[in-house]
Amino acid sequence: MNILNECSFLKPEGIAKVEEMYKAKYVFESCLKQTSGNWSNFPCAIFYTETPHPEGSNYFGLYRTDYGDIMITNGISATEEPFDALQVGDDVIYSRYRHDYREHNGAMVDGGRDYFRHSLNGIPVKLQVLKDKLELV
Repeated sequence: MNILNECSFLKPEGIAKVEEMYKAKYVFESCLKQTSGNWSNFPCAIFYTETPHPEGSNYFGLYRTDYGDIMITNGISATEEPFDALQVGDDVIYSRYRHDYREHNGAMVDGGRDYFRHSLNGIPVKLQVLKDKLELV
């Protein structure tokens, strides 16, 4: 099974630099839950590190602001509950944030964590973060 969890704003070499700098592993891209309980409407690259932040968790997220700056934040909210995805053959696609319309091999998903809209030519599944991996539930 191949989960398509590439990052939309960091290239592979950028991810490798972050992994080396923070002794971390890239897990996936998702939105984060805000203090209001709503999901944000922008992508956040989620990383796992064995050593938790003293005031946070083992997960941190990087996101790009409207001004192009890269910011770091606690990423645990993206990892705490399973979310919807679509299996298309041997691949699994998911929508990273609200209105993140993605297509793959004739199938589509949309809605991020707010809603799950998908085409009928795929099998709905659930994904969950388990330590440093994104896996089917």
